[in-house]
Amino acid sequence: MHLFLSQYKAFDSTTIDAISGLYESVARGHIDIVKRISQKSSFRMHTVQGSSVSIFYLLNQFSTKVSFEPVDYIRFVFLIRGGCHLILGATKQELVDTGSAYIMPNDECAVEHHPDGYSSLALRVSPEALARRLQNLTDHAVDQPIRFDQPLGGNERFLEFVRRPLFQAARELKFVSPQCVGAYMEALETLLLTRIVLHAPHNYRGLVDRPPEPAGSSRLRKAEDYIQANWNRHMTTDEIAETVQISGRTLYEMFLKKHRTTPSQYLRKLRLEKARDMLTSGGETSTMSAAIKCGFSSFAHFARSYRAAFGELPSETLKQAVGVTPRG
Repeated sequence: MHLFLSQYKAFDSTTIDAISGLYESVARGHIDIVKRISQKSSFRMHTVQGSSVSIFYLLNQFSTKVSFEPVDYIRFVFLIRGGCHLILGATKQELVDTGSAYIMPNDECAVEHHPDGYSSLALRVSPEALARRLQNLTDHAVDQPIRFDQPLGGNERFLEFVRRPLFQAARELKFVSPQCVGAYMEALETLLLTRIVLHAPHNYRGLVDRPPEPAGSSRLRKAEDYIQANWNRHMTTDEIAETVQISGRTLYEMFLKKHRTTPSQYLRKLRLEKARDMLTSGGETSTMSAAIKCGFSSFAHFARSYRAAFGELPSETLKQAVGVTPRG
């Protein structure tokens, strides 16, 4: 029987009390049932820790049923030997084949029942690190938790591109010198996080599998986001272009192509819309104040631009909103 990560032994015991303590301290697990399968039953744990991904090899020669509380990491489990009766929230799964894989989310209670013992390789993954990797790969905000489909044993793409490099790394670490383990794990983390994002079935698959965007579209979106975040202060086209790392001419052409307007006109339109919102909401009683708050240094320019955009002076908008003669 091959023992993965044998030089990284973290636990080896034959006592039930010690095993119970391990589950509680390492995984917030509480043993419901534990029985010896033989007089020589033991429990081993080998582990290599990384900053956002850690690898665990578990060899359990006891019959166990363990309840787990929510934790701050996602666990990817790849069974080597032994089946598992798994309960995730209200869902039950029977994993009986060698090579089965499943994911234990960080924010759900779970129950693992291994009646005949088991051996497995498992990944602990930081949800935050996974979300950052997804965001970096897709250039889109990840504002909801990543949710995975279950089970994973029949997903050939996931097994090929996630399980295989994990098992290869667990074997390869035997030959990595101690002074190189940190660098090795850093590179492995990037690989595994990327592979999980690309190949695991999850609720952001549409984002990952979408057709490539036209060249430069991500830079244009960043420019739009920058303008949206800073609309009420002075900024130039050159400043926006420098922020998103393109030339001013390229930025100009991209805005013309998508919006049929220049970056400065796009900004002025946004400011005018913000000013109109202020004046129509009833919370603003001064047209001059609205102009200043929206980044206009010249009230005359503000009034002309406002009338060109909305067909009336800002004072007329305010008068209709509050029903009184506006100030300044």
